[in-house]
Amino acid sequence: MGLPIKKILIASNINNILSDLINIGVYDLRERELLKTTSPAMDILISSNVERVLYDKFGSARCKELMDDLRQKRYYKLTKDELKNLQEDFSAVYSDDKFAKETIKKYADKGYIMDPHTATTLNAYEKLREENLPAIACSTAEWTKFAPTMLNAIKDDEKTYSDETALEEFSKALHVEIPKSISDLFNQEILHKKVVKKQEIEKEILSFIKGS
Repeated sequence: MGLPIKKILIASNINNILSDLINIGVYDLRERELLKTTSPAMDILISSNVERVLYDKFGSARCKELMDDLRQKRYYKLTKDELKNLQEDFSAVYSDDKFAKETIKKYADKGYIMDPHTATTLNAYEKLREENLPAIACSTAEWTKFAPTMLNAIKDDEKTYSDETALEEFSKALHVEIPKSISDLFNQEILHKKVVKKQEIEKEILSFIKGS
């Protein structure tokens, strides 16, 4: 679109499948399990965005070949030239929950509030910048969704807090207002109370479709 971006810095959590791909050219799921972290929106092993990049970089035939290998073998490897091509536009690094919480606290002490996903971008900023150019961090999540983690970060503890308690305590500690649309949720009636086991999700969806 004409935006003058020199390079895109990729920040991941310990589900570091993207940093592996961009740093060594390997996408390997064979002995990996998804790890739960305090940045759950980044808890992925199969990224749809990667397929789009492969298509754009290497064309439809090579993209299909790589994605077929991932589906059938749970593994693919880029050639040296393909990896070099990818690294022209991307650099990648990952961080753990400890880094995210320390970063949240560091900036909270300065009066700036960031969620655990945004916190991981600071690692990319600190480690991957090659030139002294302006850098923009993409902040894609809102702090109230992760209130227990936010409170753990500023209190430096590992206690389990309810969302409501965490919101209230974090709000008081940082003098930040809880949006009314969020606080009102705790007074709403719970409409959907049915719990579906993971192995029964498909059956439940089909039942819902037939019923409608």
